[in-house]
Amino acid sequence: MPLAAAPRAAATVVLVRPGRVGLEVLLVRRPPTMAFAPDVHVFPGGALDPADESPEAAALRELAEEAGVVLSGPDALVPISRWVTPPGYPRRFDARFYAAALPPGARVSIAGDEIVDQRWIRPTDALAALARGELPIWLPTSTTLQQLEHVATFDEIRSRLAVDREASGPVPVVETIDDDVVLVRVGAAGGVPGQSVNAYLVGRRNLVVVDPGDPSEGAIEVLVEEAGRRGGRVRAICLTHVDPDHAAGTDGLARRCDAPVLVGPGGGDPLPYAVTELRDGQPVPDCDTALRAHVTPGPRPDHLALELVGRRIVLAGELVGGRASRAVLCPPDAAAWRASLARIESLGAKLLLPGHGGPLSRAVSRAAARRTGSGGG
Repeated sequence: MPLAAAPRAAATVVLVRPGRVGLEVLLVRRPPTMAFAPDVHVFPGGALDPADESPEAAALRELAEEAGVVLSGPDALVPISRWVTPPGYPRRFDARFYAAALPPGARVSIAGDEIVDQRWIRPTDALAALARGELPIWLPTSTTLQQLEHVATFDEIRSRLAVDREASGPVPVVETIDDDVVLVRVGAAGGVPGQSVNAYLVGRRNLVVVDPGDPSEGAIEVLVEEAGRRGGRVRAICLTHVDPDHAAGTDGLARRCDAPVLVGPGGGDPLPYAVTELRDGQPVPDCDTALRAHVTPGPRPDHLALELVGRRIVLAGELVGGRASRAVLCPPDAAAWRASLARIESLGAKLLLPGHGGPLSRAVSRAAARRTGSGGG
């Protein structure tokens, strides 16, 4: 097997401006003749040149070269994520993503042969176009659009989404929960260094990975190696919901293991790859431990809870416990959340496994229902 190409350092700028009905982002389209990412809509950016002293310098240069927009300096850039192209691609990049506000009076002017078109668009409209098959984009772009979908202002990006410029995700922590469940706590969920989420391996030989939210190569390798250590392999990936902190590592893991991706109703809309939707009460396929999907909207319409049948254990996603630490999330549906919690309560689970934090007792679902009923979430 040939060695994987080494990732080349790169920088990307997510340029935003206030629009008539919400924040807009700049997307540029690459020519169909390009060797890498042909005819794909991306944010302005590119690889570091030898003369670039830092990723920030490369970001400023690329934005000026591709969009004709000059920023005042690195302080105008807000670091929001980091993405490394998974192994298997002939060209790989280690890209730092920065957000920046369009300066007053500035206009976009595309130049050169790497960009053939540009558009300002609301993130929610771009995701809708992706779902209709009208806007070809890659996972880092679609994930960033999800992260910005409910942001109102650039100040909110700076206060809610900014990460430490030198931050890196901690080493994943592996914890055995049950003979059939292993928790892998990963540290760069959604491509955001320092943001943690719980991924789970369920099964013994034919395993399902639940919520591989960290797209880093290290996190993916830990999941694959842990499956191998148990004498099995990853047969499928299931998402309790498709917020970036739960879904961002899915594409890399699916390619690594040649595994299908399973989601709740409508969960595939913001994802740029093929998925299979699970029905309410449907057994999760490809797992040698009986695992049943329950449609449990509230945090998101596509939310699922996963019941280990006969084991009194439920992977509860974000119905209980905390939520993403560096995110602006969609408004929850409190009534649907209460109904979903009641349904989980009716399963009689003694142990609830949340998306964030440690395992919880059944009593937590009752307390969560009371908080949700009073407007919490």
